[in-house]
Amino acid sequence: DLSECKVPVEPTLYFAQTTFGPFKEGGNGSAIVSLMGTNITSEIKVKYRIAASSAYPTLLQNDYCATAGDFNATDGELTFSPGESEQELFVQLLEDGVWEQTLVENEKLAVVLYGATGADIDETRNIGYIGITDLDHKNVTIGYCLTPVPSAAPSSAPSAPPSAAPTFEPTAVPTDSPYTVTLATVTSAFVLSDVSASDISSRRDLSVFKDVLVAVIDVISSRADVTKVN
Repeated sequence: DLSECKVPVEPTLYFAQTTFGPFKEGGNGSAIVSLMGTNITSEIKVKYRIAASSAYPTLLQNDYCATAGDFNATDGELTFSPGESEQELFVQLLEDGVWEQTLVENEKLAVVLYGATGADIDETRNIGYIGITDLDHKNVTIGYCLTPVPSAAPSSAPSAPPSAAPTFEPTAVPTDSPYTVTLATVTSAFVLSDVSASDISSRRDLSVFKDVLVAVIDVISSRADVTKVN
């Protein structure tokens, strides 16, 4: 049980410390893999994978202002001969051309142990970190100079389409509209169409106005200046 600092019987691989370095960018960083156990009689191999943490392997993952990534992500394998208890692995660290100390004091990459042959891997200590010292001067481009994507231009809601212009329906002509008597001026005299009271009273559509029309005709006929047109 490693938690009680006991040496296991079977060979076991692990990182003795969590973080190594920091190492200056532009050089190599390293981490040490340890091996312990009381029954180590043959060669032991273990693979390792280099992964991003706060440092990134490619330019675009690192920073749009960078000239390179933070490290060369080359995986590898270590071999322990009988009697060896440590093996050191190396990772190339790149100069990226951006000052990043305002973002994180020392960027880190991760090293993950896997695929051991002839030994176990302590799963609680199978990841180690390599720190990177930024050598860029703060007067150079500041890291993470991402250009913010402009927000979409505000679009005003389209005006509601105007309602259809009102249409005016012609007033329906009543089916039983009354006839009218037209008076015209002819040499200062009124002219009355040849309509008698008996004719008007016999018309269906003027029946409701019979009494009124008869009275009007009688008055007009009695005037001296009315000429009857035949």
